[in-house]
Amino acid sequence: MDAATPLSCAGITVFTPLRDHDLIGSPRKKVGVVGLGGLGHATIKFGKVFGHHVTVISTSPSKEKEARDRLCADDFIVRSNLKQMEVRKLSLDFILDTVSDDHSLGPILELLKVNGTMVIVRASSKSKSLAVRDFPGRTGKRLRLPSPQTQLS
Repeated sequence: MDAATPLSCAGITVFTPLRDHDLIGSPRKKVGVVGLGGLGHATIKFGKVFGHHVTVISTSPSKEKEARDRLCADDFIVRSNLKQMEVRKLSLDFILDTVSDDHSLGPILELLKVNGTMVIVRASSKSKSLAVRDFPGRTGKRLRLPSPQTQLS
């Protein structure tokens, strides 16, 4: 039973935003997953089961094989690869950011289509600050913050 606890915790953590943003009953959306830890793994699995095109966004090129071959991700973007990021601008309907470390959201938000939504779930109890400079000038994108402890500065 102890082995199932992390899976159920990760599962409900990522399932809830997918449910809340109508990604369960409406397949064929383009879903981005930032990070390939436990939450990222669960998000990819749910995304594929619900019939979505899943793109993994990672800092580690070495994780591409795992994402594509083991988890069946449809696409893989290395965040530091400016060409990959540029080519995929405005391509995703929904992004779930699962990375607990501080990182710039601006380039990731650029991947969202107009009226796209990004939800941040972080496996960290530390209070986080999101800098206003991280938000691109485009309108029509929604950002859902993970908790009351997250602050805009």
